[in-house]
Order: sequence, then structure tokens, then C-alpha cells
Amino acid sequence: ALGHAIPNTRTTAAGRVKLFGFHCLLRLSLCVVIVFPKVVHHGFHLSFYYHVSSFLFLVGGGKFNGHRIPERWLPEARWMDCALNSHNLWHYLCVVASASSTFGCMYDVLEYDAMTCN
Repeated sequence: ALGHAIPNTRTTAAGRVKLFGFHCLLRLSLCVVIVFPKVVHHGFHLSFYYHVSSFLFLVGGGKFNGHRIPERWLPEARWMDCALNSHNLWHYLCVVASASSTFGCMYDVLEYDAMTCN
């Protein structure tokens, strides 16, 4: 009964890149709709830099994991399996992206408090 509810874990590189790409496009569209008008109309830009760097870290992590970059370049390196494989690099970059996003949200709050309505 539960067998059909579990998603297939064997996906191709193209499938993984599409999944990461969808998440990154969703993230970018939220940044453009919510944060970018604040930069254009009020000149507050620090949170925008953090949100864009968070997006770039997510894209980089998706590229590493989707294309299996370290394993593809060094297939015989067994030392890489513990800490530097593509899945672990993806997790490292996701942690950095979430920290950057947290700083971006913190500066969003500070910049929205500093804005004045005309």
C-alpha cells in the first residue's frame, strides 16, 4: 500500500537539475517580486545582495549535485566519498545559502523599518 507513495530515488542528472532549477527559479521570482522594488524605489540594497548570494549558492549546490561534478572529474578518488562528494557539497552550500538568506531577512526587517512612506 505504501510502495507507490515513495518517490523513485533513481533520477537522472537532468531530473535532478530540473528539480533544483524549479526551486531556484521560485526563489529568484520571490526575490524579484519582494526585494527588488525596495532597492529600486528606496535605495536599500544590502538585503538584496544577501538574497542574490543565497540564490547563487543554491544554484552552485544544484550544479554540483545534479551533474555529480567531483565524482565525474575524479572517479578513482575514494577519499572524496567521506566529505567532498557532490551530495555533501550540496548540503554545505545549502547551509551557506540558508545563512545568507537569514542575513538577508534580517536586513529586510531593518531596511523596512528605516523606510518612510511619502
